[in-house]
Amino acid sequence: QDQALSPDLPLARSRRHSDSAMALNWPGLFAWSTKYHDGTAPSKFTKMSDEDRKFLEQAMEEAFGKVEDPNKVFMEAIAQVKSEDRTNESMATALEVMDRLCDDPDVARNVEKLDGLQALLDMIVSVEGSVRIRGLEILALLFSNNPNIQEAGIKRGAMGVFLKLTREAEKASDERSKAFRALIALVRTLVAHETTLLRSEGGVALLAELLDPAEDPRTREKAANFITSMACNGESLKKEDVKEFAAVVA
Repeated sequence: QDQALSPDLPLARSRRHSDSAMALNWPGLFAWSTKYHDGTAPSKFTKMSDEDRKFLEQAMEEAFGKVEDPNKVFMEAIAQVKSEDRTNESMATALEVMDRLCDDPDVARNVEKLDGLQALLDMIVSVEGSVRIRGLEILALLFSNNPNIQEAGIKRGAMGVFLKLTREAEKASDERSKAFRALIALVRTLVAHETTLLRSEGGVALLAELLDPAEDPRTREKAANFITSMACNGESLKKEDVKEFAAVVA
């Protein structure tokens, strides 16, 4: 197997490979991090500014110009996320690449075969801040309306991960909102898993909590829309659930 595509390839080694060995020009993309962060204080890594995002997007436009196999690029991005030498900057760059690839139906179907789900789930547990939030956004995109990948995520314990992050995140925070969004994307329209969430994982109480007026409006809206979706399928919710939700918003 080509070492450049090995999921366990350390970041430092991947950078040393020639451009011809990689599907994407990673050295060109990593140039943004030199401009964005000097590497001396990882804890100070924050969300990219509009200027930095524009810089990275321009680099991505150039890098993606010669891409022939999106799956190969996605595998390389996974390698960056899994690398022992990874940095907040390298993970942020890899996540932006993944975001660009999520719209490709082939990539969305193959993410489990490429070991992308476990790599992303491990990452969001082990990191914090803007990188975790971006990882949650990518997972939500991959799970959205994608039953086979939703099932794969369930098998890998994604429900427990998202529930823990949602419950532990600060009330009305962006992280709480994104963790809940990923949770909904994981189980939506899969009645068996919606039911597990409600009956076995304290989902009813969580939804009621997220409907609280003190919660972020975006999170409240997501909770309300999810409840409506389950009400429409007529299988997941019980009458007593609806009464509990109504009491919160009354």
